[in-house]
Amino acid sequence: MAEDRQDPSNPAAQAAYDRRALGLDQPGVVTLRDFDQGVVETLGACIEDQRYWLKLPNVDPPPGKPGVLVTFSYPEAEFKSYVVPLVMIRRDDLSPANERWHSYHQSYATPPSTAKKVQLPTDDSVYSGKTGYDQREVGLQPIPFDITYTISILSHYRGALGQRGQVQSVLHHVLRTYPPFTRVILKDSIGDLRHYHAFMEGTSVLDDHPEIAERIIGFGVTLRVEAELDLFDPQVAQTVTKPLTINLHKL
Repeated sequence: MAEDRQDPSNPAAQAAYDRRALGLDQPGVVTLRDFDQGVVETLGACIEDQRYWLKLPNVDPPPGKPGVLVTFSYPEAEFKSYVVPLVMIRRDDLSPANERWHSYHQSYATPPSTAKKVQLPTDDSVYSGKTGYDQREVGLQPIPFDITYTISILSHYRGALGQRGQVQSVLHHVLRTYPPFTRVILKDSIGDLRHYHAFMEGTSVLDDHPEIAERIIGFGVTLRVEAELDLFDPQVAQTVTKPLTINLHKL
């Protein structure tokens, strides 16, 4: 995973980003919804009228619609209620990725908002005049997960050969966006862009024949994202604010 750099024309934003990148300040968090949204937006879908639409130059949208509808759905969703062609994204699996886990690592360490700045006693020859904070906030490492998605491109087939070509054109765009070695781009809770490795693991044909007039044609693309989720709250602890002294007579 890597984060995009901020606009260098804004020095203050760049400095704040650099501190977060070095673990010196609290970064944003990522949740499951961020990955769901990232898969949709990396595909190129944009929001219009509170829905996601994919606008492709060689694909005719449904009448009166700005593009091909992209919807995030679950297995029980009714396909008949959507306009076609349609891109339907479903999250299939969420599995811990223990091979990417590094125990006890920290994502950042910084003084919390409740910390007070203190100065060490001046009678110590080594640390005399040194300043610091009486508290330290530590962020625990996000937990690595593999998230699997199925991207389905669907339409009804009612005898028009062009509909098969439309579905294949949308499939071509999905495969160009998510080839076997790819990435998903998303924004964390404070707006920093993040890139996560992803892998296209296969395709499938989704044609179905419930009735002649309602034949479904389509393709499915399986995508696995090497994700991480922030599951724990930061920990705040008191720091050492004066040199340690040992009374040898009491040992």
